[in-house]
Amino acid sequence: MLLTKKSLSVLLASLCMSGLAHATDVTGAGSSFVYPVLSKWSQDYSKSSSNRINY
Repeated sequence: MLLTKKSLSVLLASLCMSGLAHATDVTGAGSSFVYPVLSKWSQDYSKSSSNRINY
């Protein structure tokens, strides 16, 4: 599964607007090509919310 920038944005937006009161872990797998960017985005996202992305 390859997460594009657009699909990741939709995923993150839906997590933010879902109104969940607890932390959420999102796990995905895909190409190593996007790992550096996705790693940085997920770190920034984790700092601003209680949700984590494991890619």
